[in-house]
Amino acid sequence: PSTSISNDAAWFEVQRRDPRVGFVAPHPYVNADELEIVHPNGKRLSAALLASGEGDLFLPKGVNPPAIDETVVTSSIAAVLDAKVGDIVQLLVVRPKQREVRPVDLTITGISPWERWSSDGILVNEELLVEAWQWRLGRNSPIFGDTGAPYLSAIPHVRVEP
Repeated sequence: PSTSISNDAAWFEVQRRDPRVGFVAPHPYVNADELEIVHPNGKRLSAALLASGEGDLFLPKGVNPPAIDETVVTSSIAAVLDAKVGDIVQLLVVRPKQREVRPVDLTITGISPWERWSSDGILVNEELLVEAWQWRLGRNSPIFGDTGAPYLSAIPHVRVEP
C-alpha cells in the first residue's frame, strides 16, 4: 500500500503468508514521535515507534524481534540517551484526552545501526504497539489494564518491506 489504509488482523495474516512479502506490520501512529523514551539516567527524547517482527530490515543482524517487554533502538537514540544493550528504558504512552501517562519498561536488546535506520526510533513487539495505540485512543487494553471503549478491530497504516 502506498497510502494509509485500515485493515483487520486477518489482512495482516494473509500478507504474512504471501511469499512475496518479506515483512509486514501495523503502524497505527500517524505521529509516532509524540511518544517519549526515558533512560534511568534522566535523559529522554521523542521517538518514532514501529512494530517489528521476523524479516524486519531495521533489526540489527543476529538480533531477534523484540518480545513484549523489549525494544531495539536506533544508534541515534542510543547515543543521545547514552544507552546500551541490557539497559531498561521507559516508553511513556500518553492518553491525551484524559491527560494520563503510562510508563512501560522495556529492555534494550539491540541497537540498529545507522545504515539500517538513520532516524530516532524504537522497534517494539507488534502487540505492544497495537495495545499502546488502543489505550491512547481510550480503548480497552489488556496490557495497560484499563477499561474503556470497545477495542478497534481495524488497524490503520501499514509498514511493508519487500
